[in-house]
Amino acid sequence: MKIGLPLLLSLLLSIESTAQGPDPKLVDEFGNVHCEGLIGRLDLFLAELSNSKDGSGLVVLYEGKYINYTSQRSYLVAPVFGEVNIRANLIRNHFKGRGFDPSRITFASGGFRDEHLVELWVIPPGGTYPKPKPTRDKIEYRKGKPSTVLPSCP
Repeated sequence: MKIGLPLLLSLLLSIESTAQGPDPKLVDEFGNVHCEGLIGRLDLFLAELSNSKDGSGLVVLYEGKYINYTSQRSYLVAPVFGEVNIRANLIRNHFKGRGFDPSRITFASGGFRDEHLVELWVIPPGGTYPKPKPTRDKIEYRKGKPSTVLPSCP
């Protein structure tokens, strides 16, 4: 009986873990990047997703402060309401420009964090989507209209 119980527990645990499906793979996560860095990271994500023929991609965007590079000094600024949508469209347009099948990539809001963050995931066939991990319940927006997040990005 002492040998049977650990074997039974191990069998139950293995059945439970396989019932959940394969784990998603976090390919990259980033916050403040310049245009060239963003393009490079997105291209690496598309390459990784291409290697997973039947897998799907997930882009999770978290809203939060970001670095203002337009002045002599860099400092964190609060986002303007709607900037996360501009960031998502910038990423979506890059994927479209690379000719990647948009039906393989899902975009999701991760909620709020102290600083903005983008996560790029590959979800294997039968895998489950990761649960977002916000660090804040809410954020304060600055006044103004959302504008291009990275003006130098094509």
